[in-house]
Amino acid sequence: FEFDSSWTLTAYTKRSITATSVGRQILGDAFPKQHVYTKANFVRAPEKDCLFIEYINPEDYEDDSDYDEPPSPSRDSPVVMHRGPNGGSLSYFGFANDLDV
Repeated sequence: FEFDSSWTLTAYTKRSITATSVGRQILGDAFPKQHVYTKANFVRAPEKDCLFIEYINPEDYEDDSDYDEPPSPSRDSPVVMHRGPNGGSLSYFGFANDLDV
């Protein structure tokens, strides 16, 4: 098994998250279509390895004069998975609280 991906633990925090396109392919309907608020250990990984990204609600920034537009979501994810080119996979699951999904 080859693991050439660079993962870095970045934060233990609470964030709203939503599934990425890769996450939807893998999880299907097992995760809500809307965002959820969760406490987790987040990992910075290549986009192709991330099953979730931070959800940024644009309405939260409408009346904030410090922002012309909402900030970009963090690239960190509580669930990452790397698939080896010759088979096999390595996953990290960082949720710290129960999710009602």
